[in-house]
Amino acid sequence: MTRPSPTPRLGAALALSLFASLAVTPAYAEDTGPVVEVSRDGTVDGSVIVGAPPDVVQTYLADVKGLRLHNSDVTSVNVSRDGACELVTTTAKNVVEMTYTARRCPTTSGWVETLLDSELMNDYYAEWFFTPVSTGIEVRFRLRTEVDLPVPSRLIRGTIKKSVQDSLERMQSALGGPGAPPKQLAQE
Repeated sequence: MTRPSPTPRLGAALALSLFASLAVTPAYAEDTGPVVEVSRDGTVDGSVIVGAPPDVVQTYLADVKGLRLHNSDVTSVNVSRDGACELVTTTAKNVVEMTYTARRCPTTSGWVETLLDSELMNDYYAEWFFTPVSTGIEVRFRLRTEVDLPVPSRLIRGTIKKSVQDSLERMQSALGGPGAPPKQLAQE
């Protein structure tokens, strides 16, 4: 009785092992662009690595009007002080025109926003935070919304995911990529 050669089994095991290692490798390990995911509860979670120093990143993220206007759907942004926080009224038009007001407050590592008023939004929670990593600064943005519209939530979440992706790409373009200085610093 002859035994089958272990080579086909070994080849299959190696292929499976390689596939498994690729499947668990974070998306940003190979790709230096933004990573945006939508969780089961509908929260959109995006991150990007930028090359700017922490003070430049903090200044960039502090400009809420500039951040909002990164989104091509945003038509106007009004900001007023509310103690240590800001009241931000945003009007955007995508599926429908919508205006909402959120309170934006600083945290130890970024900012958090909560909904104050909206005719079409039942919930809005946004959080920006950043942390140093070996290749620069990781900027994360989490956004959870509940909209009272007769539109499938999947469509809304897809639109939000695309918007977050675009905003993070613009941010990385302005602040530089991993290990690269921001454009304005590189030109000086």
